[in-house]
Amino acid sequence: QVEGTAGRTLREEIDHELQGNLQHLRDTRNMTQSELAMLVASAAVGGEVGAEKSYPEMDKLLKLCDLFECTLDD
Repeated sequence: QVEGTAGRTLREEIDHELQGNLQHLRDTRNMTQSELAMLVASAAVGGEVGAEKSYPEMDKLLKLCDLFECTLDD
């Protein structure tokens, strides 16, 4: 396993960053996880990713980018 920062694995580091980014984007729009899930039509995107349980599929990531007016690199 490759280590990230603070002793976390790289996977844990990516999970943590994704969760933080989604939380920030939702907060800027006063949006709950449930509201996000309905907009993207996947509970995995709104809930499980936010809880660090899974990654959304590429089509869901692209919907998130459209919704939040960002790119995957942001």
